[in-house]
Parts: sequence; structure tokens; C-alpha cells
Amino acid sequence: VNVTLDNFGNGLPGATLVPGIFHINDIVTRNNGGVTEIYAAVAMAVYRESLTEFLGGGEFGLYKSTNGGATWSKVTLPNTTTGSLFEPNDIEISSNNTIWVSTTDGLLSFANGGGTIFSSTDGNTFMEKFVVPNGSRTEIEISATNPDKLYVLARANPITIIKTEDGFDTTLTMNLPDDADNGIDADDFTRGQSYYDLMLEADPSNDNIVYVGGIDTFRSADGGITWVQISKWSNNPGLGGLSVPFVHADIHDMTFDPSNPDKAMIATDGGVFYANSLLSAYSSPSAIVCMGNDYNTSQFYWGSIGQSISNYQFLAGSQYNGSNFIYKDY
Repeated sequence: VNVTLDNFGNGLPGATLVPGIFHINDIVTRNNGGVTEIYAAVAMAVYRESLTEFLGGGEFGLYKSTNGGATWSKVTLPNTTTGSLFEPNDIEISSNNTIWVSTTDGLLSFANGGGTIFSSTDGNTFMEKFVVPNGSRTEIEISATNPDKLYVLARANPITIIKTEDGFDTTLTMNLPDDADNGIDADDFTRGQSYYDLMLEADPSNDNIVYVGGIDTFRSADGGITWVQISKWSNNPGLGGLSVPFVHADIHDMTFDPSNPDKAMIATDGGVFYANSLLSAYSSPSAIVCMGNDYNTSQFYWGSIGQSISNYQFLAGSQYNGSNFIYKDY
């Protein structure tokens, strides 16, 4: 349907909303008195080639299901100060079952207010708890034992790490890790890509051990005061002499071994990596290994088909993995 998006603030005349296709920023489950509640952070996306066809436009927001995803209801979040809608980014459940939701800037004027953090005890009414100054995409992480202790990692001119131990009554801005790569600025370990690669996790057995990721991965053992680099993506100047594991650039997620949080899986643009000891990764290149055997992670950007009638030929260009040529006679 072609509409003028006046409902979203300034709007974009002639834009096309494509319903039923969504970008899911996050999805979690919550046990509410024996009932499994599923929460989904539904975002809006745009076709890169057209820039006028918006996927999920008008439908983005926070959704909840209590019947295993058979039906969904939209949870009302307060509007932004400009009257537009919030776009949820990260959802976390604390040890006292409080739901925390962070936000990100949406497309154009349809959703702004990134950096805003909400909480709810009943899953229906959400209250604004904190706003990261100049914040955009925002990740949150909650202590496994203290429901009022949270870490915040936000894209905010360009990067900010914040900690609170009292549910945002007070906050402390933490130091940033400095990537050893000479091509990465000291104040932005994501190299300007925090809209894309931004990872924040805390050790479930010790909430002073924190991990962040952008181009590479970093570990803090003192709650974000100091950081050590535990992975590198190349031997760029500054990285060659760093004795840490090779892990593909663009760090997106980390999940811990439930029986031993020193072990973890790390999700990157180049596939999944296994950390057999996060503690020793700062000095042991073998502490994190690639698990990409027989697992296809190539991302193709462009391709071409040969015009021969006696065989078929395909040439494809991939990100990081070079060009691939397929040839076969009929």
C-alpha cells in the first residue's frame, strides 16, 4: 500500500509500506507464574536499492505472545518527545523477573529516541528509566545476581559505556577499551560501525567481569574500569605483535557455557568461534578457535552468469572470502 507516513512525524510522501516482513532485533522468553511469555523487539528495515520500501513500517515496536507465538499483541511504549514511536533493540530479563528494554534510532523520522531504556514488572506497563545522552543503538546487560546492576553500551558520538548499581538512580560512565589496531581510533573500538557490530555481556557468575565487542573483543575484570584485548581480526599495524587469538571482525554476540562461564561461543561475521578459556585469551592465541568447519558463512554481494550455451558459468563476489567461480559443462 502506498501511503504518506504522516502518522510517524514528518513522514515520507510516496513511501511504500511492506507489511508482514520484519527485522527482529531481539527475542526473549519470560516465565510469568508458569506462563511462558515471548517478547520480540520488532524493527523497521528498508530495501537498500529503493530506499522507499519500508519493511514492517507502521508495525514496528515491542510485541508479546503468551501462546507460543500463535498470536501476538503489541506492547505500548510511551512515545518519544517528538511524538514518534520507539524502536526496541535489546530485551533483558533480570533475576527478579523485571523486563528491561533498550532502544535504537529508527529510519528517518519514523522512530527516534535511541538510547532510551525502559523497564516493566508486569510486561504491560513500561516506565522510562534512563536516556543515554545523544544515544542511538543501545545494548544492556544485567547482573545475574543483582537486578539493579546494569551495564549499558551505546552508540553515542560515538561510543559510551555506563554502569548503574541502583537501577539508574545513579550512573557512572566507564572507560573505553582501546583497540591495538593503529587504524582504529582510541575512542571507538567499533571503528564507526556501532550501528552494526556492538556486543555486551557479563559473566553470569561474576558481574564485575564484562565483555564488549566491535571489530575485536575485550574483557574487563573490574567492572569496566580497565580492559584487556582478547582477540584480533588481522595483523594490521599494532596487532602483529599482540599474542591473542584470531577472531573474525565484527563481533555480534557471546553466550556462555552454563557449567563454566570461562568458556563461550562468539558470533561474528565470519561464523562461530569457541573460547575454551576467556581468562587466558589475552595471552594465548589458541584460547579461541574457529568452529567454521563444514559451515558456510560466505556473504555474497554480487554475481554474474556466463552466456555460453555449452556450459554454465557463475562468478560471485563475497565479503572477506574472495571471488568464487563455478564452471560445469552440460
